[in-house]
Amino acid sequence: MEKPSRRSGGSVTIQDVARTAGVSAMTVSRVVNGGANVRQSTRDSVLAAIERLNYSPNSAARSLAAGEAAQIGLLYANPSMAYLSNFLIGALEGARKVGCHLVLEPCEGDGPDEQAEAARRFASTPVQG
Repeated sequence: MEKPSRRSGGSVTIQDVARTAGVSAMTVSRVVNGGANVRQSTRDSVLAAIERLNYSPNSAARSLAAGEAAQIGLLYANPSMAYLSNFLIGALEGARKVGCHLVLEPCEGDGPDEQAEAARRFASTPVQG
């Protein structure tokens, strides 16, 4: 297996696949996204490089490239520090695995009015990455 680029922090990048297949990153992108205008022999070469390097597209990067921000909103109401610590660690790990940003908003009360207000605050807050 070829070494990934140093800039990627150990992850295989689209540039690594392109270099291995002898094509441009745009061609790799077309193959990964099922685009047209790629010769079958080139497509086969890119797919072989993807398999050899065990490449997996970065969903966060794909969202950014598409102009979308993949986000998960989380409202929480339990103020217990032990609960909150374990809950947030699990939520952060889960969001990271799927390439999303986790956005938190505390819900100060248990009543439906307080929950609705927390949901409104969350929906109106733009996330900057």
